Amino acid sequence: MSDTELSKIVNSLLDRPVAFMTDQQLALWIKACDVMERKVKPAKARRNWTDYRVEAEAENRRRQALDAEAREGTLILPHPAGRSRLWP
Repeated sequence: MSDTELSKIVNSLLDRPVAFMTDQQLALWIKACDVMERKVKPAKARRNWTDYRVEAEAENRRRQALDAEAREGTLILPHPAGRSRLWP
């Protein structure tokens, strides 16, 4: 992740609550927090980025648990042999 990409991600998502981020934005935010956590020099700034990352990872785990719960009762059927598209 280049510094320009990192800057764009941080500037676009910094004030956005993690609960309102899309899954893609959340993944980018976690990655950006991890990079920023290693790049910044002041200890207080590192702690802030660590807190942001931990909060985002908790939201990600919450979403994964909800997705797993929603899929729990579903049945996945295999495609019929020789067919690579949906049935008519």
